[in-house]
Amino acid sequence: MARKTPIDIVFDISQLFASSDNFEDICQKVVDTVVHNFRFSGAVIFLYDKDGKYIYPLTASKTTIIQKVISLLPMDMKDLKINLTRQGNLVVRSFVDKKQYMSERYKDFAPPQVYRLADYIQLFARIKCACAVPILYKDETLGVLLFATHDKEFDDDDFHVMQVFANIAGTAIQNWHLSHELEEKIISLEKSNKFKTELLEIASHELRTPATIIRDALSMIDESDKNEYLHYARMATARQLLLVNNMLSSSMIESNALILQKSKFDINLLIRKLAEELRLFILERKIKIEVQCEGKMQIVADEQKISQVIYNILYNATKFTKKGSITIATAREEKMIHITIADTGRGMTENELHTLFGKYTYGKLKPDKKTFGVGIGLYICQYIIQRHGGTINVESKKGEGSIFNILLPIS
Repeated sequence: MARKTPIDIVFDISQLFASSDNFEDICQKVVDTVVHNFRFSGAVIFLYDKDGKYIYPLTASKTTIIQKVISLLPMDMKDLKINLTRQGNLVVRSFVDKKQYMSERYKDFAPPQVYRLADYIQLFARIKCACAVPILYKDETLGVLLFATHDKEFDDDDFHVMQVFANIAGTAIQNWHLSHELEEKIISLEKSNKFKTELLEIASHELRTPATIIRDALSMIDESDKNEYLHYARMATARQLLLVNNMLSSSMIESNALILQKSKFDINLLIRKLAEELRLFILERKIKIEVQCEGKMQIVADEQKISQVIYNILYNATKFTKKGSITIATAREEKMIHITIADTGRGMTENELHTLFGKYTYGKLKPDKKTFGVGIGLYICQYIIQRHGGTINVESKKGEGSIFNILLPIS
């Protein structure tokens, strides 16, 4: 099996924080992933307890060197608290100074409860060198990642990799906490509404995953592989913007505040631009996007809102089409413009078609865990098209793909 590239590992770790509600379990997977792929001997995540003003080890990699150390501890690992007043401890100094500190003496990093055992632990576990790396989010230090090796000292490449993954951990930890705080607050206000609770659960997944990937992918950019890294960042940004736009539009629809700002524009030019943007979602799949929109085709409408409609439908097509093609075409029909978007995806059952344009219907389509969305996109699409005096419908059969038909007045 080929060894994973750094960007693969970045993506894997970013996804971990959206894959479970068990924070400690996620942190465990993170340290194990980093140690395994970058051949460190071990790693420990220390987190800051704001109430107690100390840092403590939350989880450690399940490697031989670390498990040996844990076996020698006189108490549970989480009870090895280090007060921030202990400035001689390099874990504390890394936290306070927001800097990396390396030493060949494990004693320099040891919690006070095991300080007398530090030399024996180092000898027993064959620790050659250790390095404390601050876990940062913006200007705030959330904790420290302690890395250990038994066969070498750390070099500049190691320092860079360790800081990158500490930054990943910082971003993901903060996003995880924020998303769960948001869930708790909104669930407490919306207990009587099951649909909104389900929406929140899916939306929180959407909000934390792209934000993490954006920062992590950009931090790994190197001139030699810039296109690959920017692909992940652009893809995550596009998802984030689509989600935010849909949530905002839904809120405006509910409050009857959505206003159309019409102007004349070329619908074919808009479609070609949107199709090009959507291609970044299918770079690694056997799907092609075909645009059959020749020449200019002027229309008077709200360009931003029509763009949102077409983007939503195209994006859905990329999610539910594993192979084949997505085709978008335009044609004049008297005083109307007919837009068709066809895919060779999974298609839909009669029951799914009946509820397709309702709010929060995404759950009924049962996408896999890697598919993103909250189930309001098509509800918004129908509202916008109807506000323009047009119509939207879909033809689909299970296993045979789908065809969306949009009719819009030219003026």
